[in-house]
Amino acid sequence: MANKTCPGMLLYYDDMESLYRLEDAQLGALIRAMARYGREGVMPKLEDPMTEMAFSMLRFKLDRDRAHYAEVSDRRSRAAQKSHMQRGQQMQQMQPTETETVTETESETEKETETEAGTEAVNAAPRWEGASFSPPAPEEVRDYAAEMGYAGFNA
Repeated sequence: MANKTCPGMLLYYDDMESLYRLEDAQLGALIRAMARYGREGVMPKLEDPMTEMAFSMLRFKLDRDRAHYAEVSDRRSRAAQKSHMQRGQQMQQMQPTETETVTETESETEKETETEAGTEAVNAAPRWEGASFSPPAPEEVRDYAAEMGYAGFNA
C-alpha cells in the first residue's frame, strides 16, 4: 500500500496548558517546527530551550498520530479494494452466460413458435395492473394455517 501523507497535525487541549507558557515567538517557532517535522520528517534545530523541550514532548504525539492515520488509511483502502472486487464478482455473476445469450442463429421460426405458445404475454402489461386485492376469507386462512401446521392460529 502506498504510504499516504497525513494531511495535517493535531494540537490537543491537554497540551495547551504548557503551550500557554510560551511567548508568541516561541509558539510560532514551535508550530513551524511541528509542521515541517510532520510534513517532511525533518528534525528541527530550535535555538530556544523551552521551544525545544515543548517540541520533544509533542513529537511523540505527532509520530503516533501519523502512524494511526497511515493505519486507518491503509485499512480503509483495503476495505475499498475488497468491496470493489466483490462488486465486480457480483456483476460477473449477473452477466448472462453463453447459453443464456441470444444469438443470431435464433431464427424467426423460433420466435414465431414462442408467440404461438402464448408467450406474447411477456410484452403485455404486468399482471398486477388493474387487478384488485381481495383478502381471503377467515375459513381459508384457518385451512391454510392447519395445512401448514401452525398450531394455535386463530383467524
